[in-house]
Amino acid sequence: FATILVATNRERVDLTEVQAIEFAKRNNTHVVRWPVLISPNSDGWINKPSDVTAAKENDPIFFQHWVPKSLSFCLLNVSPPKHVGNGTGFECHSLTCVDEEQQEFLDHCVRTMPFGSVITLKEAPRSANFRLFPDLELQDRLAMWEEHVQCPSLVENDTILPLYADTANKSYYKFRDFSKPQLVRGKNGVDAFFPSKVRIKLPIPFELGFAITIHKAQGRTLSRIILSISKGQRRLTFPAIFVAFSRVRRAKDMRLLLVDSGKSYDSLQYLTQLKPPAHFKPFFENINKETGKWDSKKAYESFL
Repeated sequence: FATILVATNRERVDLTEVQAIEFAKRNNTHVVRWPVLISPNSDGWINKPSDVTAAKENDPIFFQHWVPKSLSFCLLNVSPPKHVGNGTGFECHSLTCVDEEQQEFLDHCVRTMPFGSVITLKEAPRSANFRLFPDLELQDRLAMWEEHVQCPSLVENDTILPLYADTANKSYYKFRDFSKPQLVRGKNGVDAFFPSKVRIKLPIPFELGFAITIHKAQGRTLSRIILSISKGQRRLTFPAIFVAFSRVRRAKDMRLLLVDSGKSYDSLQYLTQLKPPAHFKPFFENINKETGKWDSKKAYESFL
């Protein structure tokens, strides 16, 4: 499955759930999810909808999703020496449950529910376990593990690393705060002019790679992408479009996800009006083509 690049976190959350279910169907497996942590502060959830229970049960923003064999990205510099930093790509391998009851429930659901079903756990597992260096052959993966990770793999003769779950009472990771306010589906229960927003924290610092925001895609090279860049409520800027189009090495590995019907491209017309920021030209003009060095003084003078 190609990664879909989107403008907003709301799009990312919704598309991730849809793609996770489709991936599970095609790969004869299941989607597992568990509740996220909600900020206990007064601004943790503002303008709550009239039916809070329904919102928490039906909106994917309130769950962290996991699918075996799917691509995921680490969201924290867990251990740079072990090649597990913010943006590291790895493959979902397995879950370690918190107790026998959770394990029995999960096993029962896997046995009895059809492929593509969503299994909801009451709480996060003890850890989600990931295969590092998934694009390499086994022997190359093992060599990378021995050189860089230098700790026992969770599975013998493999490269499986666990990421443990934060709880309301315990945190495994430093400097990890709740997110900026995220949109909740539907209108709030008080005043429809103000959207419901919640600040959350994923118990385990990873997100599935089915969809990511263009902002988060900076610095990553992806094998295949689908661009969701039709004009919407949040108009994309020239720098954002530049980032989106430069995430793959080959143009043939890029596709467009449009809202237009038929062969129309009306939703992309706004792209023709985008212009680079004024500082782009003086910045690039003052890079020495022979040495590759940038002259900050000349760039500043030409910008003035």
